[in-house]
Amino acid sequence: MRRLSAINRETDNPGNILTKIFLVFFGIIFLLFILEVSLRLSGGIYTKINNRQSSPLTQTKYSSGGFTILCLGDSYTYGLGTTYENNYPFQLARILERRGQGNLFSVVNLGSPGGNTWRTSKIFKESISKNKPDLVIVMAGHNNSWNMEGEPDSDLYPPLSKLEKIISGLRVYKLGLFIVSGLQDKIARLSAKNMINNTSGTEIKNPSLESRQEYGKFYDPKQQVYVPKAEWEDLARSIIEYKQTAQISLAIGRIKKLLDKYPGSCQLEKELIWLYRESGDDDAAIRYADHVIDNCCTDQNDRQYIHLQLLYSYRATRSWLAARKEIDLLLENAPAIGEVFSELRAICNNESGMNFGEEAREVRNLIDKLYGNEMVVKFSRLQYLMSHQDKLSEIISADLFGMVATAKNNGIRIILMTYPHHSLANPAIRNVAEQNRVVLIDNQSIFEGITQNERLFAADKHCNADGYKLIAENIFNTIDQAGILSYAADARTENRKEK
Repeated sequence: MRRLSAINRETDNPGNILTKIFLVFFGIIFLLFILEVSLRLSGGIYTKINNRQSSPLTQTKYSSGGFTILCLGDSYTYGLGTTYENNYPFQLARILERRGQGNLFSVVNLGSPGGNTWRTSKIFKESISKNKPDLVIVMAGHNNSWNMEGEPDSDLYPPLSKLEKIISGLRVYKLGLFIVSGLQDKIARLSAKNMINNTSGTEIKNPSLESRQEYGKFYDPKQQVYVPKAEWEDLARSIIEYKQTAQISLAIGRIKKLLDKYPGSCQLEKELIWLYRESGDDDAAIRYADHVIDNCCTDQNDRQYIHLQLLYSYRATRSWLAARKEIDLLLENAPAIGEVFSELRAICNNESGMNFGEEAREVRNLIDKLYGNEMVVKFSRLQYLMSHQDKLSEIISADLFGMVATAKNNGIRIILMTYPHHSLANPAIRNVAEQNRVVLIDNQSIFEGITQNERLFAADKHCNADGYKLIAENIFNTIDQAGILSYAADARTENRKEK
């Protein structure tokens, strides 16, 4: 009895309990340390073996269905600044055809205007099973300075503490994030399965064809001007074909005829404004948008869209004061914080004479008046990113690292490209390419090495046809030097022999 009570007293001793807690805690720390060391050693060994075995561009077997090149990015990939047939993916396909390689390669343009690295990464993951790419070319990150899509609403932007930086660099921490991210991705894929199965197989999508379906017809909810579903779908197919064959004028004529048949359809009017901008006729886009705003369009969402198109067109035509006015009109219709911030930065330049700090204060006050403190905080976060490029680089780098990992895990070659002009994203792009030993096409350095390179850009700072042609040539030269052209030809010959 005495011995049992002594044992109980020993067990209940606070010192013993603390000792056990300490041993358990130390054991967990020791196991995590061993796991961290193991991950670092195995990662280093894998990288060395992988780099010795093959070139970054020739790691996987050529697919029998053809060599597919997937072009990912934002408006610089989509091709804003010129007509559709002059974007760099289209011109790359033409170069391959002229060099007798057109039957070996398929070039797919999945550029998403306004997209940031999060959206680009999302599009990449979703396109792998559908397109089965052999090579992916990524130019993304320029829009991260204003587009916060995919970023948490939490207090993301203040600088990381030293402890947070140490933790975020641990392999164990990254492994945990990878596992959680994988689970989230599986859940998202399951929930989106039905939606993905119902989407069209068309490669090139027009962002302005956003219609609502009800009772088998597409219509503008305010104007109630119906366009039968069959006619609308036929129009959508025709516009894609017209764009692919450089016949945007025919698409514009087709919409005008439909407007004669269905006058007041804001959906058709929005599409016409978009196509005017696509064709480079910003003056026509402005005239027609003003007419629609004054006479036809009453729905707030439609007015938001048209004011945004007016803002883009005024900036493209260097009508700075009109563009500044459109910023306020856009805000009065919707809290488009990211678009407003981006455009405000663009119009506050030496030519316009506007001071960004002063204009930003006025815009922030208007946002506070219209939408309150929550939207003011979002605008302030963008200002924070603008002045703290290290944090912006962290966000861009994290997404690019993820895309490189996705490509390698799926046996896909990957090329990273810098933007052809100064961009806050370019240093991060170069850094990720160097750390991952990924092929880099440094468009900025190439463009800066050309005398009077302003002739390669459109008025809105996107590339023009000549600028996109240079990017396409840079890609062709890179894949040629890497042996991809001969590799694809040899693989096609082997496939024919097997058949």
